[in-house]
Parts: sequence; C-alpha cells; structure tokens
Amino acid sequence: MSIRIMFLGSLQYDLGQMEITFNLNEGSTIKSVVKELIEKEEFRDLQHFFTESYESTRSVLIFINEQDITVLEGMDSPLQVGDKITFIPVVHGG
Repeated sequence: MSIRIMFLGSLQYDLGQMEITFNLNEGSTIKSVVKELIEKEEFRDLQHFFTESYESTRSVLIFINEQDITVLEGMDSPLQVGDKITFIPVVHGG
C-alpha cells in the first residue's frame, strides 16, 4: 500500500526532503508510520516530536488528506492507499 508523506517548515530542511512515497502494510496507522520512519536513519530527527511510545509531543501537527488527526482517531488513525500525510512542526516561543 502506497501513501505520500509531506514534511513542511523546518522539517523539510532537517530531513532533507519535502515529499516521499512510503509503502505500508494493510491496517497501518499514523503511529505505525511514525515508528517505521524513526527507525530509518534518514528520518531519525522525527523522534524529537514524539514520545518513546510514538505519541505526539504536540510540537508537530499531523494531517491525513488535509484533516487534522485530532478530529480523527489521533495517532491510531487508520491509513488507506493513496492517503497523504502531512507533518507540520509547531513553532514555540515568544
């Protein structure tokens, strides 16, 4: 199963990529995608946005097909063929 993943803002610079195509198993969720990405060396910097159990630290917004996962099933939101996941880092401070 193939999906598109977009990295926006500083993530595209930190990871050196703006968009990738990612192959998943049936029944994959946002959490399983994050786990698989962090296990790959080139996406290791994503770990700063997630806990050890792959929950969001709220420092990144995650969308599936333009819908915030917080209005879906959160990190357990299921994915389907052709979905687009977008990661947007949140800027804090002031």
